[in-house]
Amino acid sequence: MVWRYFRNSKRILAHEIYHKIRFLVYLIVLVFLLGTVGFAVADGVNLEQGFSMTVETLATGHAPTSDTSHIVPVLLQLFGVLVFWFVIWTFGDLFLEGKISDWIQEVRIIMGEQSMKNHYIICGAGRVGIHTAELLEKEGKPFVIIEKGGDLSIRLKKRHWLVIHGDVLDEELLKEAGIQRARAIVGAIPETEKNVMLTLLAKQLNPKILVYARAEKEEFIKQLKTAGATHVVMPEMEGARHIFAAIRKDERERG
Repeated sequence: MVWRYFRNSKRILAHEIYHKIRFLVYLIVLVFLLGTVGFAVADGVNLEQGFSMTVETLATGHAPTSDTSHIVPVLLQLFGVLVFWFVIWTFGDLFLEGKISDWIQEVRIIMGEQSMKNHYIICGAGRVGIHTAELLEKEGKPFVIIEKGGDLSIRLKKRHWLVIHGDVLDEELLKEAGIQRARAIVGAIPETEKNVMLTLLAKQLNPKILVYARAEKEEFIKQLKTAGATHVVMPEMEGARHIFAAIRKDERERG
């Protein structure tokens, strides 16, 4: 995935470190691959022996007995030193900044986002959004939250939830949340107009996605349904109905 937009410096740094570590792994694999094949071709040994000779060269700094492949251990030692210093530089930078724990958490979030599928995307971490997340968590359902408020995003991350800080109407942000692999999206934003726009955008990016949207007023329900919402709820109306049902029940019991 190409990461084009990021919403805060910590997340930018987390992505940079994630890609540095991935690049480091590629370098290590390349070094072992070149060493193994190099020894196998130059000394006429099998790949298993070539791998053993590569390990010996990198571990001890001394080339194994060889009459023909003098260039192979030299190149291995050179690349080994470069990889070693790259590791030192990467992790040294983390420790010097003193934010390694935050960055590790961000990397975990990034990797979690990329591996998610058939999950729920909760847009807006108000009371409705948070309660929805809590219920999904109890059921063991995977979810990711998109929230614009920076302080609230930080608090939610402390609950070990996957949280993306940014605008829910940002197309790239929705892709980052895995909307094309998601099962459903929850429009829990208080402003119904934004939920309508979110529904249209979500259906454009993933026509098969289920959309659960919140409405402020009854006249907005038709707009959300037309936009493609699967289910529309009015939290205030639902609360009032429950209260009224309780009132009628008490009246019947008291005669």
